Amino acid sequence: KACIDRRLFSKIRCNENYIPKKDNIIKLCLSLSLNKEEINVLLNSAGYSLSMNNDVDLIISFCIENNIYDINVVNDYLYTFTNTVLNWWCFFVTFKETNLFYFLGILLSVKGNIGGVIYEN
Repeated sequence: KACIDRRLFSKIRCNENYIPKKDNIIKLCLSLSLNKEEINVLLNSAGYSLSMNNDVDLIISFCIENNIYDINVVNDYLYTFTNTVLNWWCFFVTFKETNLFYFLGILLSVKGNIGGVIYEN
C-alpha cells in the first residue's frame, strides 16, 4: 500500500540512526491515513516539514486536509500540477495493467533521456 519494499521498511524499523527520505515518510503517512498533525510530528522527527513554498508539499497538504490517502490519486495530482510523483514504481504499477504504452509516453516526455538516447516529442 505504501509502495515501499520490505528491505527499506526493515531498515527504517531496525536501524535507529537511519533517516528515510521525505517522500518515503510521506508514503508511510498516507498509507497509515495519518492526520496533518500526526504527519507533521513524524516529518519533524526526521528533520523534515511540509513547506508552504513548495508545490509538492502544498499538494500533499491539500490531499491530507481532504482525506485523500490513496497514493495513486495523490500521484495523479502531483503529476498533473508539478510533473512529478512520489515514486516512479507506484506510478508504473498504476499503468502496468491498463496502458503500458501511455506510461512509456509519459516517462519519455518527463525524463527525455533514457539510456543515453534523447527522445523528442
